[in-house]
Amino acid sequence: MRATELDDDIVLLDLRAGEYFSLNASGALIWKVITEGGDLGAVLAASEAWPLPAAERHSVVLALIRDLLSRGLLMRQAPAGPA
Repeated sequence: MRATELDDDIVLLDLRAGEYFSLNASGALIWKVITEGGDLGAVLAASEAWPLPAAERHSVVLALIRDLLSRGLLMRQAPAGPA
């Protein structure tokens, strides 16, 4: 999978399926936070600047994450446990 920034958007190329996906500025923010190691809390905190009520922001974030997971563009990662 490859990701390329275009202005405020990000275009994802699923090499396995040969499909492109475009994320607008909001989706790109979610993508960046996650791929830089941020967890759900970090994504929700980053979305606080959006002019939406908190419940709607949370719904948008979760819907995009679910979609990316279902398409195999993101993978679940086990939480870090004690060493």
